Amino acid sequence: MKLSIFLALFHFSFVTNAIIHVGNGGGEAEMTTLKLMPGLEAWALACNENVNLCGQGIYFAAKDIAFFKSQIDFVEANQKRALCEPMKVNLVRESLYINDDIPKSMQELSSLLVKGILMCAGWPAERLAQLRLHLNLQSVQFTTFKIFGFQGVDTDLVFSPMLAGAQERLIQATRCSRFRILSAVDNYFRISCLSDRQNYLILAKPTTNGFEFISRVDN
Repeated sequence: MKLSIFLALFHFSFVTNAIIHVGNGGGEAEMTTLKLMPGLEAWALACNENVNLCGQGIYFAAKDIAFFKSQIDFVEANQKRALCEPMKVNLVRESLYINDDIPKSMQELSSLLVKGILMCAGWPAERLAQLRLHLNLQSVQFTTFKIFGFQGVDTDLVFSPMLAGAQERLIQATRCSRFRILSAVDNYFRISCLSDRQNYLILAKPTTNGFEFISRVDN
């Protein structure tokens, strides 16, 4: 049961208990955009830890990460509201849709959200243009060590504030640089290596410095 729940969360929908003001709107694109918010801080920290993952030279300062906690509101284009207010970012509702009724793709909504927030944080247009969103902004947190799992274009990624360089440490433990996270139970999780087509069972084992990854082939 735990495995099926994890798979449902990771690959199909991401459930959040965050209470975020929707403002004007409340349609499909607005709700999808709001579901991206809870994972933004972990996503930004994962980008910082993995050099150039989210763009050449892209690094999120503490000020930027604080802006990821901004209130998000949706406004109509004809309201002529300022896009940036103190700790509040206004997204134009029409920009979220194709022909005003078909929501844009998850990738497009992610870009509109992140770039809208960072614009309000003071990022210039040329820096915003360098930003890459190759990681899904939504994440799943698992194990007692606060490991966050992200879906990526070429590989999934793990990040933990309790272990520096979690992605590189996992690669070293499995000798697999490209993988997909399959499931997780307690402090164990399974990955499928995309290069050797092997499945690996990973244990996050506590140490004096946090934890370490122990891996074995899972047949």
